[in-house]
Formats: sequence, C-alpha cells, structure tokens
Amino acid sequence: MRFVLIGIFLGVSGLVGFFSLAKYKQVERLETHVTATIPVEGLERIWFAPSGDLAGIGVQKSRLSVRVWSRTGAPVRMRELDLAAAKSSAKPVFAVSAEGTEVAWVDDTSLRLTRIAGTEPESRSLTHFKKAAPITGLAFAGPGKLAALYGNGELELRELAGGRVVASTRLEMAEADLLLSNGLYLAAYSSGSGAAVVFDTTGDRFSLIENKKYPQDNLTMTLSPSARLAVGTREAVEQLGNSFRSPGPVRSMSFLDRNRVLIGGDFEGVYLVGPNQGPQQVAGAGKETTLVASSGMNFAFGGGKEISLASGRMIQSREYLGMGLPRLWVLLALLGLYVPLLMYFFYGTFGYIFRKLTSVNIAEPEEGGKLANEGPIPDALVEACRNGDCVLWAGSGLGAQGGLPTWTQFLRETLDWAVSGNHLTADAARAGLSELAEGKAGLAADRIASSIEDRRSLHAYLSQRFRVYSDLPAAHQLLRELDFPALVTTSFDNLLDRAFPHSGGRIYTAETCSELLRAAARHEFLLLKPFGTLDEPETIRLGPAECGRVIGDNPAVSELMGELFRTRVFLFIGASLDGLERDLTALSPPAEAGRKHFALVPTNAPGWEAAAERLTQRYAIATLPYTASTPLHPEVVDFLTKLRGLIHERSYSQESFEAAE
Repeated sequence: MRFVLIGIFLGVSGLVGFFSLAKYKQVERLETHVTATIPVEGLERIWFAPSGDLAGIGVQKSRLSVRVWSRTGAPVRMRELDLAAAKSSAKPVFAVSAEGTEVAWVDDTSLRLTRIAGTEPESRSLTHFKKAAPITGLAFAGPGKLAALYGNGELELRELAGGRVVASTRLEMAEADLLLSNGLYLAAYSSGSGAAVVFDTTGDRFSLIENKKYPQDNLTMTLSPSARLAVGTREAVEQLGNSFRSPGPVRSMSFLDRNRVLIGGDFEGVYLVGPNQGPQQVAGAGKETTLVASSGMNFAFGGGKEISLASGRMIQSREYLGMGLPRLWVLLALLGLYVPLLMYFFYGTFGYIFRKLTSVNIAEPEEGGKLANEGPIPDALVEACRNGDCVLWAGSGLGAQGGLPTWTQFLRETLDWAVSGNHLTADAARAGLSELAEGKAGLAADRIASSIEDRRSLHAYLSQRFRVYSDLPAAHQLLRELDFPALVTTSFDNLLDRAFPHSGGRIYTAETCSELLRAAARHEFLLLKPFGTLDEPETIRLGPAECGRVIGDNPAVSELMGELFRTRVFLFIGASLDGLERDLTALSPPAEAGRKHFALVPTNAPGWEAAAERLTQRYAIATLPYTASTPLHPEVVDFLTKLRGLIHERSYSQESFEAAE
C-alpha cells in the first residue's frame, strides 16, 4: 500500500512540476505559397510598385531594361532605354520611379528624364549643369521630386516639372556613392567609410532621421517604407545598431514589417530575420537568390533565370525552451502534496524535530535592512524594451529636445498670441499668467480653451508652432532605435510621427480609439494622441476640462489604457509629475496597474517626492529621478543612450548563450 501511495504522489507531483516549470515562447512563423513563376534573365533588382505590380530592372552596358508584371505574373510592359552616357562610363547613373514609368539619368551635359509608360519613350532635359563633382546617385523622392547626389557630398532635391532645386544640403561623409529612396525617405551611403544617413524630404527639405556607420563589407542595402535602413553582409543583417545572423552572404533583402527582413543570397531558400529569433526559412529557392521583394503579404524572389511570386500568412505557435525555475505557487503546491505523505511516513521524526525547534531561541532580526538597489536603469525596464513589451508615454517636455516649448512655456506663448490677435481680453490674459505663476497650469489652459471661440485660428497657430521639419533631435533618434511597439503622447508636435512612421500615417485619437483595442491585443504598432492631432483639427482638445469631456464621451480610451497598464510596461518621458498625474486621472487607468512602470522625471520642481509617492501608490510608477543641468535636459539623451546600450548588450549576450546551447 505504501508503494502505491508513493507512486501516486510521485506521478502527480511530476505532472505538476513539468506543466508548471516548462518554458515556452510565442513564435510567429511566416508561411508562404508560390502562386506563379516568371521566366526572366539579366535582372538586378525587383520591387513592388504602389499599384501592386511587380517591377524589375537590368542593365547591360548602356542598355537599361525595365519590366513590369501584374500580381498574377502576366506581363504589363517591357521597355528598353539606351543610356548614352553609359557607353563611356563604367557605371551608368540612373533611377527608375516606383511605378516603373519614368527614368532619370545622366548624359554628358545634363540630367535627363524619360517617360517610358507610353508606346514610345518621351525624353527631356531637366537641367544643364556644370558641377565641380559628378553625379554619383539619383533617386525619385515622392511624387514630382528627384534627388541627386554628387561626389563631393552635395545632395539636391529637384522638381521634375522644370528641374528647379527646392532643397540642398552637404553630407559630412567622404565618397558618397549610393542613393536609395522609398516614398519621401532618402538614404545616402558611402562605401568608402560605411557612413549612412537617412532623410525625410517632407516639406521640400532634408530632415535628418538617422546618421550611423555600417560595416564596409556590405553586399546589399534596402530602405523600408518607415525609413529604416538595413545592410546585408556576409554573415548578418545590420539594422539600427542590431545585428541579426544570416545563413550566409546576403545578396538581396526587403523589409517584411518595421523590424523583420526577408533575405536571399548564397544559400538555399529565402529567410526571415529579426529580433528575438534566429533565421527562419520561409520559402524554398536555389542557391544565389539575388532578387527579393515584399509588399504586405505578397512576395517575389528568384535568381538569374526565374522569379517566384508568392503569398503568405503569419502563423502563431509555441516553442519549447526547456525547464525554468519554480515559482512560489508551484513550491506551495508541491509542499501541499508532499506534507501529508511525509507526515504519514515520518510522524515520529517530525514530532521530535518540532520539539527541538520550539526549544531554540531565535534571535530578532536587526532593523535597518534595505532592499537591493536596482540601479539607475532597472532590469525590468531593460527586459521590457528588449522583448518589445514597453510602451512609451511622451509628454510635451520631450519636444523641448527639438526646441519646442514645454507645457507652461506654451501656455504663456498662447496667451500672448491670443491677446495680440484679439482672441482674449487683457484681463483674461493677466488672470491666466497669474495662474501660471501659482503653478496652476491646468486652470490657465482651461481659461484659454473656453475663451478662444475662433478654433480655426487656434489650429493655425498650433500648426505653425508645433509642425517641425528640421533634423530629428538626438533623443528622438534614440527612441526610434529602441523600437517601441506602442506610443502615447499628449503633445501636438509631429516629432514622434516622423520618428515612428510605422502606422502608415494613421494617428489615433480619443474619437478613433475603439479601433485600437484589437490592434493592442495583437501587439500591433499603435500611435495614440488622445487629446488630438493637428492633421484633424476637430480632435484638438486644450485644457483638463476639454480633455476630461472627450475621455468621458469615448470610454474605449480608458479601456485601452487599462489593458496597456495591465499587460505592458510604460516608460514616461517628458512629463512633469503633476502633469502626469493630471493626464492619468483624465485617462482613468485602473488603480491596480498589474505591471510596474517607470517615469524619467526631473527633480528641480519643489515637492516632487509627494507627487512621486502618489503615482507609485496609485499606478505602480517608479520614478527615475535626475537633476536637469540645462533647460535642454541633456540627461534625457544620456539616459536613452545607456538604455540602448543595455538592451543591445543583453540581446547580444542572450544570442551568444543560445548559440552556445
């Protein structure tokens, strides 16, 4: 009987231990299905046009061939163009538009544009030029614009209608010789130094959004629709400071989404590489896959003789990682199982031990013990960022990194503007300034919102003040590299919109927040401006009273924030503790957050400790304090630089550990 009891207890405890200690991770796998095969020869690059057609180009000496196929693989058109200047040049300099309808190229004396959509090519000269350095790269930059890169580092943006230069800049790199484009984004690269820059050309200007150095032994490059640059080498794919292993030399690549890349090269098959997973083969292909393209779930890949068209879908699966350390509830469950058995077999022994223990005097613990210090950047925050589980909350103070006013400064400026434009009386303005002096910014904002009846003029003023097209500040470039899967901002500026263009230009507000609930559940990228966006003037809300009303009228906002607070880790940057408390009260997240969150806050304001204690008690927000040395708060950049370093260090260490296993 005893052996039967022992067997039963061991079996039950073994099952409990296995199912509770086994570690799994959720893995997304891309499954592809070939839909058509296209015979080709001599193609050097392929891509999907905005219309959905597949385009490809090839060059033999001075002869350029442009081919376009439909989604079913049927030929749409094939055009050939003689690039006259290429006859005497080792490398022709040209660019083909995204739809494959226009070709820009350089002859001996001018920059030419040829339209190849009709039955006969139509060519014209954009401009005659006499430059100190030759053109080394051309790229179409959005509708109606062409970028030209010169050997001396000069970069120009020209109108196609007339060839007028609308913007120019000088690159701080030697031997710039490659220019890539995707929509309104441009990337320039120097093969001599490995330096690369990425620009946003919105507003007819070059706005820097990335400036990095990549390996000089790169074999191919690609630029994503969200302005991400990736470089393929003989062993890896390099992207925004991350290195993803490849099964061999990479010859062609294309972004699948914001951080995963499809690659082909000197190896069999097409692979998907990205963070937190090894190379995943997604399609069969022969060696030397030199052509890869993707658009959504449509793919194309091949080599020198044929291209395969394919469609795909993402499949969720669980991957077994091994056994982990037991949790407290597991130990309690096993203890509950074994105590009756041990008492049954060793009743006498337990009694003896119990009597001995009760006779021993246990010393009282000394007071003054302290919890282990987590350090300036807690491990929980680093892990959340590394796992793509951290949500960025950006206050108006973050815009100060780009020269924008803080919340209080903005209210003072708005009061001055309102008085000068006769939108506000002098008495009301003095009352607002008095409220600001007393630290009652919320009351001042409510006064402005309720007094200004001409909302169209207010929107025009906000647009003029908060639309920024200069280079992205260092803080926003670092935030872009950290790759947050979700953003919430109470500011009106467009700096985060430009740093994170992954939403396809869609910015959600309180009125459209209900659409985000499903996206948040699927961990899709989201950018939420609950108090309005300048692109939709009717959504703008100014002051706690207006913000509170719009949240009350749209309960999906509170539901979304509650879900994010329970399941994700928030990092708050650019918000004062008082402002953060006010905004969180308006958005009404749950009192029991479920996860621990972190706020990078300055300690210059008096009484910050009391506000920090309230946020900790109500929202489980731990403060990461710093003392601002200048009005620009350089400590924010220092913090983000250290956080990025810790994430990369942890990621590389984990990758090495997994490789060793």
